[in-house]
Parts: sequence; structure tokens; C-alpha cells
Amino acid sequence: MFTFSVLAKIFGAAVDYEGIKYVLQEMKSVGVRPNLFVYNTLIEAVGRVGKPAFARSIFEDLVASGLTPNEKTLTAVAKIYGKAGWEIDALKLWEEMKSKNWSMDYILYNTLLTMFADIDGSGGNVDKAMELFEEMSEVGVELNVMGCTCLIQCLGKAGRIDELVRVFTVEDMGRVLACLQQANPLLVAFVNLIEDEKSTLDTVKEEFKYILSDTKDDARRPICNCLIDICRSKNLHGRAHDLLYLGTLYGLYPRLHNKTTYEWSLNVRTLSVGAALTALEEWRGLWPKSLSEHKRCWSCSRLKPVPPELINSPKDCPIPLLLI
Repeated sequence: MFTFSVLAKIFGAAVDYEGIKYVLQEMKSVGVRPNLFVYNTLIEAVGRVGKPAFARSIFEDLVASGLTPNEKTLTAVAKIYGKAGWEIDALKLWEEMKSKNWSMDYILYNTLLTMFADIDGSGGNVDKAMELFEEMSEVGVELNVMGCTCLIQCLGKAGRIDELVRVFTVEDMGRVLACLQQANPLLVAFVNLIEDEKSTLDTVKEEFKYILSDTKDDARRPICNCLIDICRSKNLHGRAHDLLYLGTLYGLYPRLHNKTTYEWSLNVRTLSVGAALTALEEWRGLWPKSLSEHKRCWSCSRLKPVPPELINSPKDCPIPLLLI
């Protein structure tokens, strides 16, 4: 049993989907039934390779086998559903947890809150996030930085500032910043830094790197999205572009652009509204250069060159431009 668990962990770390399937097939062929530890390892491994449907089937098999999932199991499944944007499955998981009275800990509570507040980088399920927050308050579970950040963004997008204030028991005019001050004072200092027009890009870069190093992986993109939104709301568009550049530089927005010979797409699904607008502006700024390169490519291949008037006319662009 231990051998299969080690193999699953190795294949998961290597993002090897076929390897994980091989482990399951071998276990079935020799008649070995996974225990809870192996199930947890398999679910985490499948989550790393980006196969939420496969992870769900493994979780369902675990429950059907008569085993009771522990906090680690449920945390892994919640993260997978949240990353995939599966709100219906997330709600089903939550209801099942409540009906079967499965145990929950600090990490699981905060993972669930983050999942509901930031389903696939969208506006989230505000009501469910607040319901979970109320339960956390009743049982004495505190918010962590990631849960706090996502809840701020979720309530802010929904325009429910009064609830945001109630969450953090703050009543002064600087309500949102005061909430942030309670959750993460270093983040507030960074907000003040990016608002200062005298701050150079190098200074912002160094401080942003420090903020990221002090933040868990799953919270880094939401924090960057929030910072870009703050810049957009204060008409600091140049600074918003700086943060998008730094976020891309540090790997917070992988696969933002997908460019082939015949198609160029911009994937904004995991971006906030402000970050998406900033990315769209950056993208449009790259069109003239890309079209010029495409023109030279056509000329070299002895095809009909692109007419000069198309270089400044994206709507007639010979390369399909998609916003997804």
C-alpha cells in the first residue's frame, strides 16, 4: 500500500496523468483497495495534473467504499473544485459535509471560504461565503490571509461594503483599508507605495516580490488582482500595467496569451475586472507590432502581403483575435 502511495505522489509531483492512471490500474489488477492515506495522495496528485473530473470520481469512490474523508481529503477536493470553477459541485460538497457531519479544521474552513469567495477568479458566491464566515465566527475559527483577501474582493465586487465593515468590525471612513490593515499591514504599506507617483518600478518590484514571498501560492493571484483593481479605481492605470507586468513576470498569470500561426487569444477567466481591462489594453497595444511581423512573414513566403491600411485596423486583422 505504501508503495502505491509513493508512486502516486511521485507522478503527481511530475504532473504525469498517465502515471497516476497506471497506479490505479495496478492496484485494481492486484486487488488492493486504497486506504484513506492513498486516496488522499491520489486526489492531491490528480488535482496537480488539472483533472477535476477524475479527482471527483476518486472522491466518490472513497465515499462509496465506506471510508470517511478527513480534513485533508476535503481540503484537497475543495481546492480542486474552486480552481475548476465548479460552483455546483462545491455547493454539493458543502451540503454533504454538513449532512454527514464530517470534521473540519482551520485550514479546511479557510479553504472553503476562499473557494466560495473566488470561484475560478470570478465574483464568487457572496451569500455562501458570508454563511460560512458566520459559522467560522460561531466556532471560533479565524480568517487566514488568503481567506481574508478573497472575502474582501468578493464583497467589494458585490458592492456590499457594509457587510465588509461588519466582518472586520470597523466603522471609520477608511473602511476597506482599515480591514486590510487588520488582515495584512504589509499589504497596506504596499498599497500606499503604489499610490505614490514618486515610487519607481524597481522599488515597486522589490516590495512586490517581498509581498509574494510572504504569501501562500493560492493567494498570490487574488492579491495581485485586488491591487490592480485598486489602481484602476484610483485612475492609476500606469501602475496597474506595472502590476500586471510584475504578476506575469512572477508566474501569477500563466497561459494569459495563446498565440499560434492562425490565432491569438487572451484568456481573462482568472482575472478580476480591473486586471482583465488592463490585460486587454496591453493586448491591443501589441496588435500593430504583431500585424507588422505577420506582414513580413507573408511577404517572405511569397503570399499576398498585408495591405498597409490593415496594420492599424484590428477589425480586418488576418489573424483571428479572441478574448476568452
